[in-house]
Amino acid sequence: MKMVSRSLTEVYVLMRNNAIHSRQIFTEQSNDHESVGLMSSNNYDVEGGLELRSERSVPPPWSDSLEEVHYIISRLRTKIAELQSRHELQIRRPALDDSGEQQHIERLATDIGKHFAQAHARVTAIRAQEIKPRKKWEQMSY
Repeated sequence: MKMVSRSLTEVYVLMRNNAIHSRQIFTEQSNDHESVGLMSSNNYDVEGGLELRSERSVPPPWSDSLEEVHYIISRLRTKIAELQSRHELQIRRPALDDSGEQQHIERLATDIGKHFAQAHARVTAIRAQEIKPRKKWEQMSY
């Protein structure tokens, strides 16, 4: 029986890069909020009738979904590369008994399809969360 191991290096690098990227984005946003805070003496917008919220420490609601999409895409790259190498091996090898290898290729193809569906669902959810605030803003402006 063959032991299967999984390298977590790729996952670690992806999560680290996402954290660094998020920090940079939120620092840029906080600079904008600080200038708005300096211009107004209180946290209430008299003209708009809206309370200004400090969103420095709160990431957007879709940020978790975005990280999941990045992770799924990294897994897809790995699985597609593995599938491609297995296909090449099978083509080069003139063996008649490839049922085990063929089953593994089919499993990889199924996994790739599932990952694509998961990524599509997450991206659709991100779009839906992004569209909702726009609609609320448009309704408030009329």
